[in-house]
Amino acid sequence: VTGSIDLRGDLLRDPDKPKPVSNLDLRVREIGQHATDAQHKREARLRLTGRDQPGIVYKVTHMFSDLGFNIDELATDTVPSSAAATPWFLLEVFATSPNDSRKHDLDKRIESLKKELGVNIELTWTR
Repeated sequence: VTGSIDLRGDLLRDPDKPKPVSNLDLRVREIGQHATDAQHKREARLRLTGRDQPGIVYKVTHMFSDLGFNIDELATDTVPSSAAATPWFLLEVFATSPNDSRKHDLDKRIESLKKELGVNIELTWTR
């Protein structure tokens, strides 16, 4: 990956050539979707905040994957905490579900994850 700020553009210029990123080969290809597919999908937005700890990204992505969601966007950040040595962890995910049937399951899994990790999670549906 180049030092360019247009990572998406850099990756799409030659989609069949692997791009090394810290011992990770990353390939990106744009996938079109039919209008009828978009009508049947639900988009969820998850925002997580809490003390940074190992495994947060894994547990959130694993939860979405187990329920058949596609993760469309994921962003993370850490913010120093003046009150504690451990920084705050911020995570935002946009994911799509093929239908409404998994909404209840996702709500239950989020409640469990909030207790397990001791974090705040907000979930909103955009479609």
